[in-house]
Amino acid sequence: MKRILSLVPLFLLFSNTMFAQIYKKLQNETVPEFAERFRLDSTYHEKIDVTTSNWNKTKDPIISFYTTSDKTKIEGYAFVQFIENQYSRIFINEYITADAEDFNLSDLFFANVDNDPEDELVIVISQKSNNKEMAGYIFTVYFYDAPNINSTKLLRIDLDDKFPPEFDGIDKTGEVVKTKYKDTKNIFRIIRKLKLNKVHS
Repeated sequence: MKRILSLVPLFLLFSNTMFAQIYKKLQNETVPEFAERFRLDSTYHEKIDVTTSNWNKTKDPIISFYTTSDKTKIEGYAFVQFIENQYSRIFINEYITADAEDFNLSDLFFANVDNDPEDELVIVISQKSNNKEMAGYIFTVYFYDAPNINSTKLLRIDLDDKFPPEFDGIDKTGEVVKTKYKDTKNIFRIIRKLKLNKVHS
């Protein structure tokens, strides 16, 4: 199992969907600068960008999250390098939110969750609960298969039965509830214990 080797300042960027096939990283350009350059809206939010030295055989992938201009959707993309400093962009997922201000990327790392030799992408999202009788956040864990050279979208691995959404905060009875998803080690523990087989949605 492989942890993120480098986490740069994370950020949410306003964007519409873009479909250019090649994204060139300029000389001496930082990861945040690269991700920011490939957005359409001139205004952006809290920044979310993650990079790691390698993802299986892919060198220096860049994972970025953009928010739509109406602040109701967060779109995740993986920029995968196929030639030095030239990337293709792969759609990860679209996350619906009542307000982008209430959306948090709580964790992102790589782990082998099935029986193949490649690591999968694991994303932990937290969103503010819209239940007025509860004060806290709902945590959801998403798993995505590694891309191949022709991928345009990451394939989600459906493990909702093993990793159901969990609440973290004060419930309607006033009791403090804590999710195990706040600690990455707990997620790794569950993966090892279950010895999961791959199931795709």
